[in-house]
Amino acid sequence: MNVYCTQCSSAYLLPDHLLGPGGARVRCPACGAAFVVKRDDEETVGSIAAAAEAEAARVSRSFWSPSEEFAVGAEVNAEELGEPVPEHASATTVTSDPAEQLATELLDAVAADGGERLAAAHREGRVLAEFGASILDAYDEYRRRLGGEAESVAFKRVLRERWAVDLLTGVEARS
Repeated sequence: MNVYCTQCSSAYLLPDHLLGPGGARVRCPACGAAFVVKRDDEETVGSIAAAAEAEAARVSRSFWSPSEEFAVGAEVNAEELGEPVPEHASATTVTSDPAEQLATELLDAVAADGGERLAAAHREGRVLAEFGASILDAYDEYRRRLGGEAESVAFKRVLRERWAVDLLTGVEARS
């Protein structure tokens, strides 16, 4: 679930498994503000829509993972989250969509080239800032192989699934 800080409107991805039945209490790593996110909360949905406009102006900034998250009433420890997926492994499921397969292949190459530096950038929410040029090169190759009229949505979807870089906000509804 995409979550936006109620104080500074910074955005990040809150994994569904951390959202308990009563919601989750989250601390924004950017400004330190604590707030509660509830499931299907109309106020949260409204704040997401309002913050999406602000985020569109900052599309070049990648989404980051919160440094501290816990379900309401119970802390979630890092040990409970399980083993991280290796950065070089494909982060998407096998798909029959040739565009998504190509995007996965090209982003696998970016991951292999980036190695630990890319893994650190992912942990810090700086993938786009530090690897934007490599991602754009991969996107150019994606368009070259699929033709000039290739849809960008499949590439953006794989990018979001792999590194939480969300360039789809407001795009999927139009596609």
